[in-house]
Amino acid sequence: MNPFKALTSVPFLGNLQIFGAILYVESERSKRIIQGDFAPGDLGLGQTGWNPFNFNYSEEEYFEKQVQEIKHGRLAMIAAAAELLQVKASGLNPVQQLAAAFSQPESRAFLEGPGALGDYFPQGL
Repeated sequence: MNPFKALTSVPFLGNLQIFGAILYVESERSKRIIQGDFAPGDLGLGQTGWNPFNFNYSEEEYFEKQVQEIKHGRLAMIAAAAELLQVKASGLNPVQQLAAAFSQPESRAFLEGPGALGDYFPQGL
């Protein structure tokens, strides 16, 4: 579950294959953008390619969807980097970090006694 340990647990040739596959996909995508076949953010889905849901956007709506694709991709990259930094800083894997957010402290009864909001505010505040 630790992404840093996962990199070292895979053999070197396995990591090389993964890197090669990503490099191939990204280079093909970049070629299509550089050649002018597609705009950045256009993955060839929707109106210009595979369209299983029969989306029919206007030119302005389709441009907005492309901008959203770029923004969401960038946000996902920031989130992935932040997750890696949090794993490195805390030593806990992502599942352990999320599990703590959904657990009820055992030392406190739920909504009982004075300071029941202590789960959200420090005791005595």
